[in-house]
Amino acid sequence: MRWMLCNLLVGVAGASLVHAQTVERQVVSGGAVHARGGGIVLEAGNQQVLQLNPAGTKAPAWSIQRDTRGDRRGHYAVDLQAARDIATQVASGDYSVIGGGKGNTASGEASTVGGGSNNTASGDYSTVGGGFGNTTGGNYSVVIGGRYNEANADFVMVFGDNVEPSVAEAYRVYFFGDGSIDNRDRARPSGFLVINRLNGNHPIHVGTNKANGNGAYLSAGGVWTNASSRSKKDRFVPLNAQEVLAKIRQLPVEGWYYAGTNEYHIGPCAEDFHEAFGTGVLDSPDARTSLAASDVAGVALLGIKALVEQVEQEGAAVRSAQEELEALRQESAALREKVTVLEQKNQALERKSRALERENWELRQKGQELEQKNRALEQRLAAVEQLVQELLSRTTSRERQLGENLPLGEGATTILHDVAVDASTAGLQVREMQGSST
Repeated sequence: MRWMLCNLLVGVAGASLVHAQTVERQVVSGGAVHARGGGIVLEAGNQQVLQLNPAGTKAPAWSIQRDTRGDRRGHYAVDLQAARDIATQVASGDYSVIGGGKGNTASGEASTVGGGSNNTASGDYSTVGGGFGNTTGGNYSVVIGGRYNEANADFVMVFGDNVEPSVAEAYRVYFFGDGSIDNRDRARPSGFLVINRLNGNHPIHVGTNKANGNGAYLSAGGVWTNASSRSKKDRFVPLNAQEVLAKIRQLPVEGWYYAGTNEYHIGPCAEDFHEAFGTGVLDSPDARTSLAASDVAGVALLGIKALVEQVEQEGAAVRSAQEELEALRQESAALREKVTVLEQKNQALERKSRALERENWELRQKGQELEQKNRALEQRLAAVEQLVQELLSRTTSRERQLGENLPLGEGATTILHDVAVDASTAGLQVREMQGSST
């Protein structure tokens, strides 16, 4: 049996089947090998398990198939599946392979279905690893496994459950679905991509230690999150926030496009950032050309901390100034109260002053009246004085006359009399006792 199988394989490899041409049916223990239609059939327990077909129209092409059912296999095709539902479920593409399973189709040139059930590799050089109901329609496309997945464009890889890309775009990798329900009421479950670890808790989860990713992950909300536990860090370096802030002031931050694209961003360049802060994998040349978002965030936080310190200092100064201002306000209020009292006193004084001014005016009026009266008196006095002078003059003259008529001497009589100062005239009458006048 071993000798015959070796010769069969040699015959297939050399496309000659020399030994098979001389054997119509040879029974071996538990099975038989015989020629059929120029090919070789291997049976086990009266059941065909392998058929090697001779060259077809493209001699020296050949093919290998598991059973006799189904359409003709492609040139140099291998079809080892056990069963099919329809005749077209065969390795019909030239150089195609179906490794096993049932109901699979490899119709693309050099296409491959590893196994599983009801899978179709119709794109040239495409591959379905296995699973159920998967399809590779694009050339060079791959469905790793799963079920109801479709690689619908060239150079596309798909894995999951019911993953059918909504667009036919080449050079894509699709892992798992979007969580929706298709028009056949079949779910498209989402999944996790786990790299360098044996459990996955996030849509993308990478590594467990410093050598393989350190547990970084993409959250369900779409945020890339780095491992940052203190337990994973050492050699802590204290930093002066104000010095970091000074470096931030000097750091160029610009808007820019990635070269040759229309993709616009705002931020520092890795070389400038590394020169200022020295971050990154220091023994790697990538440290000067790559930039970690956590470093940018850390520097920004230090800058904010420095600004907070400045704000707190300025706030303390402001509070001190406010306290001083409040004290000044209180002093001002006290002064205003004093000013109010003084104003009230001043108003009282002004009222007194006005009263005094009125009194003074009245006194001046009275003074003027007195001056007028005084001038009148002076005028009258002058008149009296003049009158007195006149009277004196007259008296002197009268005395002379009296002296002449009544000489003074023994037995003479002197008569004294007064004349009012305001009298314009004066007279003197002398009567004798008997009533006669002189």
